[in-house]
Amino acid sequence: MLVSLCLDLRETNIRGPDTVAYQHITAEQRAQIDILLSQGKSRAQIARILGRARSTISREIGRNCGPDLSYGFPHADRLARHRRQFRRVGVLETNEPLRQRVWQDLQKGWSPEQVAGRMTIDGSQQRVSCRTIYRYLRRVETADKSRLKTLPRPPRKRRKTTRQPIRWGLPFGKKHVRERPPNAQLRSEPGHWEGDTLISKTGRPAVVVYVDRYSRFTLARKIDATGTAPLISSSRKALAGIKKQKRHSITLDNGVEFSNHRGLKRAVRMDIYFCDPKSPWQRPTVENTNGLIRHYLTKRMNLHLVSQKHLNRVIRSLNERPRKCLNWRTPAEVFG
Repeated sequence: MLVSLCLDLRETNIRGPDTVAYQHITAEQRAQIDILLSQGKSRAQIARILGRARSTISREIGRNCGPDLSYGFPHADRLARHRRQFRRVGVLETNEPLRQRVWQDLQKGWSPEQVAGRMTIDGSQQRVSCRTIYRYLRRVETADKSRLKTLPRPPRKRRKTTRQPIRWGLPFGKKHVRERPPNAQLRSEPGHWEGDTLISKTGRPAVVVYVDRYSRFTLARKIDATGTAPLISSSRKALAGIKKQKRHSITLDNGVEFSNHRGLKRAVRMDIYFCDPKSPWQRPTVENTNGLIRHYLTKRMNLHLVSQKHLNRVIRSLNERPRKCLNWRTPAEVFG
């Protein structure tokens, strides 16, 4: 079969598809490369005919050429088979304790980068890079996909948006976000919070979320009913255990749920500032945290049916997750 394929290729130049998903060069393709090189084809021309990337063809020729730097099918295929047979075994495939630790951290919802970064500050003698973890996951993905279900979702493709100029200001009595103290703007001390609500599929606020700008420490509380009074009550309960030294300000959006901001200010005893309308980028910390929470509590989920106990477990997992912006420390460790 291989001989007939080679003869057919000598007589006709059959073009392959323009692009294909990456896979290893096969024996048949090595025979094609040998024939096309003997016909004087360039590497770029061979890549187009086989539907492969030019770098793939160049790497194949460079790896499997003979002692005289010429490329021949029998020798190239023999080298490739030998390399595949005696490929280097990854450290996670041979080191059981290290592999178990990596899997335990991944099952907490940590990314491979967070797993590797945390090892650098834990003083662990055995460390592994995030690239090694990714390579290992790609190898085991086809064998055991069930173990990958707890991994964080891949980042979604961001839509290209343009920020429209704000043509209106804040209602009378609201402090603008630009009036916050310098420590809040620079994230130089804990106690300056950003707040938001998570919407249930019923269209009603179900959870109020507060995130410390300095440490990314998160608090969340269920809202038992609609209206501003239940939100104020839930906010007071969420912030009840926070010391006075870490209760300086809250930055909110202009949602109707925060319309009674004077009552909220009296309840939590903190200054309250507001962003411009339709400007979520002025509260980036809580917006990012909402995305992390949505990994556990999806938009299709009725948040009214989620217990406060389950919500506390979700928030605890986020507060115990190392962050790159915190030098791989956790929000709980930084907040104190």
